[in-house]
Amino acid sequence: MARLHAIALDLIFQAIFPQAGFLNPSLSFGPEAPWARALRTKKALTLVCKFWQGHALPYLYSDIVIRHVGQLPALARTIRSAPGLYGCLVKSLKILCEITYYPYKAFARNSLIYIFQHCPNLRALSISYAPMIWKLLVPDLFLSVSIGL
Repeated sequence: MARLHAIALDLIFQAIFPQAGFLNPSLSFGPEAPWARALRTKKALTLVCKFWQGHALPYLYSDIVIRHVGQLPALARTIRSAPGLYGCLVKSLKILCEITYYPYKAFARNSLIYIFQHCPNLRALSISYAPMIWKLLVPDLFLSVSIGL
């Protein structure tokens, strides 16, 4: 019976959440944008009960969007709390903010390296400020991290 409930719950979650490619996470759309609403719903579903949490977490963590530099160390800290759980759920990472300013460089670099090392299922990486981030990370990112992007 529990297996039937799990299948039904997964089907419902698949039906209510549009694919990440159809939602724009830009800050310019405000807090009522479809992406922001979907994110709030995903967070709320993890709080209903332990059974729902286990089925909602993959939807919450599969497509990560970093819109502020402070979210990078927060994500790294979350993954560090249970690497076998959270890190394995991350399938795509989108960075929409500038993270190479002096006070944030070491923070951002260390967080990104940790995230890349502990997200074995990461298959998509999108960076809005790519040239600046590559200056921050290259060359030692690729010497210290081996990922299959």
